[in-house]
Amino acid sequence: MLKKFVTADNLKWWVLFTVIVGTFLGRLDQTIVNLALPKIISDFGITVSSAGWIATAYILANAVFVPVWGKLGDVYGQKRIYIIGFSLFIFGSILAGIAWSLSSMIVFRVIQAIAGSADYPTAMAIIAYTFKPGKERAQALGIWSSSFAAASVFGPLLGGTTH
Repeated sequence: MLKKFVTADNLKWWVLFTVIVGTFLGRLDQTIVNLALPKIISDFGITVSSAGWIATAYILANAVFVPVWGKLGDVYGQKRIYIIGFSLFIFGSILAGIAWSLSSMIVFRVIQAIAGSADYPTAMAIIAYTFKPGKERAQALGIWSSSFAAASVFGPLLGGTTH
């Protein structure tokens, strides 16, 4: 029975689903914090300008490390780097969830950003490798990119419920 379910054609769609989940969680993290900032400001007793570093540090670390992860993926394998990045992202998210001060939050958000930036180059490479060139690959990339839009919608909804 399982043999009928697990075919090469099905596996590539499971690969796509896995990559979508990782991308969705990474982008969700970027958008969810923005609406949670008033609660973070209140809990940490910080100013709005100080809280700006929570997002700024994330954006800077993310931008710097995308090409680094891309190169590491080329050298050590996209799958390996994707799994390492995703695992570190989960670890960074747990740490950010237990942050006790602005400094700890910034450090943990940088860890999240560094790890989350592995998703961009490796996810696209995994999809390109998994799906045939042409219509099939374009369809897979289109479906994958919809996770960005979904995270942009759900992040503020979830972030807005924290206060």
